[in-house]
Amino acid sequence: MEFQFPASPESGDSVLNPSTGVHYVWTAPPGQWRVKNIARANVSVYEGTTAPPPEANYSLWFNTLTNTLLYYYCPPDENCQWVSTAFNEDNEDAFLDKIQTLSDAIIELHTKVNVLENTSFILME
Repeated sequence: MEFQFPASPESGDSVLNPSTGVHYVWTAPPGQWRVKNIARANVSVYEGTTAPPPEANYSLWFNTLTNTLLYYYCPPDENCQWVSTAFNEDNEDAFLDKIQTLSDAIIELHTKVNVLENTSFILME
């Protein structure tokens, strides 16, 4: 059963997701749902080098081969998958590569702005 937040919440409204045990409260401002507490503290974590079988019903898996913690995420389209809960060495390198690419783009844009600022334009009618 898919959990959905109420459509028109007011400040202080709260809701419990029965399948996860997470209790949310609506805060305004800024106008968003925030975790108030987690009702279910008994969470078991699967440990191993391969993902647990789906029928085992684990939501967390500690991959002992890569030393990463993964969460079994099922979006509304039901294409469930294990997703990393934090950076590991592999996605840290990818993240740093993206930052370097963005940094290079910012430097290039800054250079172009400087050129334009120092360029004289003649307007013709």
